Amino acid sequence: RSGSILSHGDKSLLGTHVNQDCMNLILIPSDIPFSLRNINGQQYYIACQTINNDEWYLFYQVSAIDFEHDFITLALVFFIITLFILALSLLVSVVLAKSIADPITHLSQTMQQVQNGNFDIRNDYHSKDEVGILSDNFNAMIENTNELIQTIYQKELLKQEAELRFLKFQINPHFLYNTLETINWISRIHGVPEAGEIAKALGDLMREGLRDDDF
Repeated sequence: RSGSILSHGDKSLLGTHVNQDCMNLILIPSDIPFSLRNINGQQYYIACQTINNDEWYLFYQVSAIDFEHDFITLALVFFIITLFILALSLLVSVVLAKSIADPITHLSQTMQQVQNGNFDIRNDYHSKDEVGILSDNFNAMIENTNELIQTIYQKELLKQEAELRFLKFQINPHFLYNTLETINWISRIHGVPEAGEIAKALGDLMREGLRDDDF
């Protein structure tokens, strides 16, 4: 309280007394814990706090010029850090967006080719995320579609073969009937009616046998 310096960064000032301006700040304390004051014609930021039942005072002063310079430097550093964080966030956002958009775009292009009739193409994106699962399911769907198309194609081939075979079965008896009928009339023309009767009887017997009538 007497103004004697007990502790200081400059050890040569220990035991000396503070000047009158500092004593005025101690004896007439301000309600503001950190204020701008004029000491010896220079501007200082002052902070003063009592210790040990107002017997000791913790007193701190810093030049307004130095403080404002440090504040401007800190603000500039903070601004640069903020810009860096924003740029980094933007870069990360772009990379993340691209990592999500590119597989979806590629999958969409693959779907378009399948829509155009290309069932041999596959989507080569494999991952554990949702897009990877969608890609795997899409490839499985193409595989199933290909198998279904092959099955239908084979069935159509078998159907065509069966129809052709059925037509042949229909053509062969008629061809045989006509041949036997021709033998019949040639035999009669040439005076061999018995041979004609045999040929006609054979044709009639075959017709009866193909009617699906047991009797």
